[in-house]
Amino acid sequence: AASGARLTIPQVIYHDNPSADPESTIPHVGRGGFVTQDHRLPVPAVCAERAGEALILAELPSTDDAPRSLGAMAGDQTSIIAGSGVIMFDGVPDVDYVHKRRTAEHAAGYLTLPPGGRHRQQWLVERTRTTPPGQGFRQLIRLAEDLYPAPEPDDRAKINRLSRDEAIQYKTAGLDARWYEDDDVAGYLKFPSWGEPRKDPNRPARDFLYGWTGQCLRLAWCDAKLGRRNHEQWRLDRCRRVVDFYLAGSSTGIHGLRWNHYVDGDGGVAPVWDGFVRGGAPMISSRAHGETLVDLADIISVFTDAGEQVPESWTESVRAGADFVIKTRLRSGIVPIGWRPDGTGIEAERGFAGASAAQAVAAAARLTEDDHFRAPAIELTEAYHRLPGAGFERPYAFSTLDAACEDKESGMAYLQLLLASFELTGDRRMLDRAEAVADWLLTWVYHTSPAFPSGSMLAEAGFTARGWPGVSVQNHHLDVFFPTHDLWRLGKLTGQERFCRWAIEIESAPLRASGTSTSSASRPKPSSSPIGRAAVRRTPGTRPG
Repeated sequence: AASGARLTIPQVIYHDNPSADPESTIPHVGRGGFVTQDHRLPVPAVCAERAGEALILAELPSTDDAPRSLGAMAGDQTSIIAGSGVIMFDGVPDVDYVHKRRTAEHAAGYLTLPPGGRHRQQWLVERTRTTPPGQGFRQLIRLAEDLYPAPEPDDRAKINRLSRDEAIQYKTAGLDARWYEDDDVAGYLKFPSWGEPRKDPNRPARDFLYGWTGQCLRLAWCDAKLGRRNHEQWRLDRCRRVVDFYLAGSSTGIHGLRWNHYVDGDGGVAPVWDGFVRGGAPMISSRAHGETLVDLADIISVFTDAGEQVPESWTESVRAGADFVIKTRLRSGIVPIGWRPDGTGIEAERGFAGASAAQAVAAAARLTEDDHFRAPAIELTEAYHRLPGAGFERPYAFSTLDAACEDKESGMAYLQLLLASFELTGDRRMLDRAEAVADWLLTWVYHTSPAFPSGSMLAEAGFTARGWPGVSVQNHHLDVFFPTHDLWRLGKLTGQERFCRWAIEIESAPLRASGTSTSSASRPKPSSSPIGRAAVRRTPGTRPG
């Protein structure tokens, strides 16, 4: 490819990862080159684009389980590299990027052929054009959907996948297992604390996190939805207790700004409301705060639709939170990455961490039908649209709270903001932008399932990676954070059925139960307890379990 080409290698390289700290150990091409084995790539392909043209090298499907690798080097010319499993990091061969800014020596990517032996690899080269500039990832996704189609119906039958009702049963059991109450304290444990002691001795035994990986109010919304659907009033009551506890204790003293998590007292330690830490000082995350405000607005809608009484304090909290977001916008028009406890905005990386807080403003506009929120919600959406630049110079970044780099979750928040803005305005441009964001999100989703070594746990379990999302260019592990419902809605709104198909496939990917019995004897039983079988009350000398 020509010099100066922009590169997309799904999950590992996005325009050479310009948002990552230059001193951080994260994949880059411009520091000598990066090559990785194909199991790291949700779409095993490289897209190089320049001046409106793109060159894509894609790995063709194969039944051969021999390792293959892809990457690139940048210099006078940008070179795309396809190998038989050999790897490179910062131009140094046989160095593997492990996880979370760590590398390790790894020289297992070489093949030894016996006399007369042969090794065959097949690749597809495509030349195409990119519109708009910088968004070659969209061409990459369209090609990937042709090269790596969904399994045929006969093949699907071989996958032991849970039904939707079974999935809801298991997820409901998980919801109930995380429930915790003690007098006025009520919520859902961030990480279950039963069983063996947790590995980190500094991790609290019981804590609630609101937003990000905790989603305490989102789980309360789930309880309310289940309660309304199944006529279980105790679930609606449980949701009410969770909201009341959060609103009663989480205020920072600044109107509209609330702490992100609660740590329950234990062993003589007093309970505490807290935030995150940035630069050695406390920070309230705008992502977590925004997600929680949206959750609260959604809970209010469920209660209203169910004919349940909604305290005015709930709606006022949404209004106050959204108003605080509006007042603390940065000069660029976006929301800061977070705030100090005194309400001062942290003007750091110009990324998408605050897109969820912008969505909270749109949620307030929908909930209250107040023009005071509608205009700022649209202004925020336009500010985030301008953020990557006309040529998409800086891809979506800075939403994952344990990594500072390009990440999938920035696309998640922006997609949800665009759909919320479309609901307010009916402006078709919001859907056009959302389609581009959806393609970006799909570069983080496995279109193939890499072969696992014979005898390995995943091979024995029949695990398939297709449909599982990754996280960021720093954290390559699989997780279940993905806006499947929003992707499905986008498909319905635009007529793009491919988004609907992917939403269903991604939603069901974690629900495959190969090698696991799903007989009625092994399924979780609905709780007969008025507050759920797994409810926990603290008494002296006991631990939740």
